[in-house]
Amino acid sequence: MSTKRGPLGILVAISLTCAACGSTDSGLTVTAAYTDDSSAVDSTAPTGSVGDATTTSGPATTVPANTAAPATTVPTSIVPTTTTIEAATTVPAPTVPTVPAGWVAAEFGLELYAPHDESNFIGVPSPALPADPNSPLADGIYQADTTRSWSPALPASVDITVHRLEACSLLGEDVCVNYGDPFQADEMGIDESSSLELSLPLDQSIGVGVTGSDCEGVVKSGNGADLLDLFTSFDQAYAIAVVPMLDAGTDQFEILKSLTMTPVQGFSGHSAECSYEGIYEVVFHSGDAPPLLLQTLAATEYDSNGSAVGTRPLAPTDVLILDIIEVKGGVTSLYFYAGFYS
Repeated sequence: MSTKRGPLGILVAISLTCAACGSTDSGLTVTAAYTDDSSAVDSTAPTGSVGDATTTSGPATTVPANTAAPATTVPTSIVPTTTTIEAATTVPAPTVPTVPAGWVAAEFGLELYAPHDESNFIGVPSPALPADPNSPLADGIYQADTTRSWSPALPASVDITVHRLEACSLLGEDVCVNYGDPFQADEMGIDESSSLELSLPLDQSIGVGVTGSDCEGVVKSGNGADLLDLFTSFDQAYAIAVVPMLDAGTDQFEILKSLTMTPVQGFSGHSAECSYEGIYEVVFHSGDAPPLLLQTLAATEYDSNGSAVGTRPLAPTDVLILDIIEVKGGVTSLYFYAGFYS
């Protein structure tokens, strides 16, 4: 029987004594030896008897302790990470054009007036109305009417209906006034074939032109906020100075005479230089706004057949008559007339 001792490959000789081997011999000693050919190993192997308590060992072999290899530091190449934080870009809000506040003297061309006699509009055809009611009007001049009387209950806007102006040569005599001559190229009429409903804010985003009268025409321009102030001033003064007399059944001629002779709440007759005895015409003044000439002191109401059925108190939009709107550079301007009608 043999045993290897670890990796040295040395077979240790073991002496076996067989006490009973099926032989008449009193004992048999078997010696087996294995010699490693390696010269680096001691070939002297200890011998002994099986069961012998004493074991003779060969020279001690010093095995060096397991020395751990020095730790190898693997350099890690760290590439600096540069995070570029771009400065926030502030996108400016779209610039909304505004109209300067304050009434100032102005001059308007004929194309910004509607005819108040037997004649036609003067100008050029309007651009096509947008198919989408939310789309803006193209730059140009259009005819317009207020479709809701201004009221302090809904003060911040004015509702209008817009129509195109078209050449009278295309619209014909059913729309335009014909004096027997061919229509001139600048004669325009109202194209009723299409319309557009708009609600415009009474603020600095819209322009306003007003032609009033006191002895003669007074033409001024401002913005929507100025118009709102004028609407409000007229409505409040009218409610104090005129409505109580109307409610009491006072004849309108007597009211005109009273306001002409005794100015109150901004209502008066014409300036002294053009006042005539026996002529009672009332003008409303409010600060530096254009003076408003009142054609009547109450609005006539009509039925569906066009027959007069009564009167009602005036709204500001019964005195300031909207005729024309102009869109220029994206800004809408409304043009009102509050002067003499022929």
